Amino acid sequence: MTNDRAAAEEEYSKKLLKVAKMPLGSKECGTLKNSLVAVKTELETMGNAHAEVAANMRRELEDALGNMAASTKEIRKMVASIYLVFLMQTMANIEKLRRTKQAQEHALSKVTGTFAHNAYFQFKEKYEADCIKVNGYIAQQNMLLGKELEKVEPTGLG
Repeated sequence: MTNDRAAAEEEYSKKLLKVAKMPLGSKECGTLKNSLVAVKTELETMGNAHAEVAANMRRELEDALGNMAASTKEIRKMVASIYLVFLMQTMANIEKLRRTKQAQEHALSKVTGTFAHNAYFQFKEKYEADCIKVNGYIAQQNMLLGKELEKVEPTGLG
């Protein structure tokens, strides 16, 4: 967008300077000649001013926009790395829960009779509580962005 605007300014400047160089009123005399000379001078001044505006736009705006694009790219990289760390922590907690579940199922398979029935419900309640925690972590992960994602560090389960 700024390149287009600067190009338009440069084009307009060139056209004004081209008109200013034309032999306008060279064969005239008196006040008409003086007026035409003043018009040529003003056209040349305006052409130079537009060329200066185009140069300033290119120099100032392009540098600022380039810096902004670079900083935005760095921020995106940082957010992506933070998200990756959070994702890895969440995956580690999920793996820990999976191992806990397997251990609980294994312990349950060893238990028999009425005790097994009571133990089953105890293990089931603990497992469901752990599942709720995992779902909470996943919900947090999906809702948080940027700096907020850094602040959330899931604690160990168990």
